[in-house]
Amino acid sequence: MGRKRGIATDTLGLLLAVIVVAASVTENAAGIQLLSQAKGAHPRITRAWADEGFKNQVIEHGADLGINVEVVPRKAGVKGFHVVKRLWVVERTFGWLMMHRRLARDYEKHPDPPRP
Repeated sequence: MGRKRGIATDTLGLLLAVIVVAASVTENAAGIQLLSQAKGAHPRITRAWADEGFKNQVIEHGADLGINVEVVPRKAGVKGFHVVKRLWVVERTFGWLMMHRRLARDYEKHPDPPRP
């Protein structure tokens, strides 16, 4: 059992939308949910950048919402971590969040609240 966390940030790295879904949820389903949440909270969003994990479904859903979603490719032939244009802002925000140890570990044994 695991979790996927997704965030949408502005160009400064400030949070616009956050989702936490089961690890079994596809990138496309999470991306669609994240775009919908971001557009609902911030209706003036017109452009978004996404990594290669998000495919045509997210781009089409973004177009339906009036958001131009551009997939930013990784550099070909480079292994391991490297800075990807536009997406480093999101990675930096995750780094800021992970500085707080409570967010870095899953201490709960089960995501449901304890039963009496």
